[in-house]
Amino acid sequence: MSTRTSNRPKASRATAPASDTVAAPSTGTPHELTSEELELLASGGGSTGTATSGGAAPTPVMAPPGTTAGAAAVTAGLAISGQRVNVLWSDEANRNAWAHLETAGWKKLSPLTDSGATVMTLLAAHARATGHAPYATEDPAGTLASMYVW
Repeated sequence: MSTRTSNRPKASRATAPASDTVAAPSTGTPHELTSEELELLASGGGSTGTATSGGAAPTPVMAPPGTTAGAAAVTAGLAISGQRVNVLWSDEANRNAWAHLETAGWKKLSPLTDSGATVMTLLAAHARATGHAPYATEDPAGTLASMYVW
């Protein structure tokens, strides 16, 4: 009769630090926040991924077709509507996605944040897959800053 043994290493238990010691922030372990970290959190500073300095992300201002709810006018930039997305292009560069619109040509999708660039790419891909023409706003730099896909 043979016995099976596992080749897995045995797990060791980590001991909790004494209550009067605080782990250094660079270790990646939870630690009590320093006064500088608390101040940074209270001021909203150091947040990445938001496109506005106030911390609140922009919200949609248009109402979907067929709804009776009033919507504020879009004033973010030059409006591009009625043009289907023909082609999408990207490469390994960070925040470098482009959409080709029927008559407007190649437009870079907003590179302000990683998550924003990803969402804009997903919306453009959805518009291309469904054949719907998005409503987009172009900022002064020529990039698509926002997009609605109905």
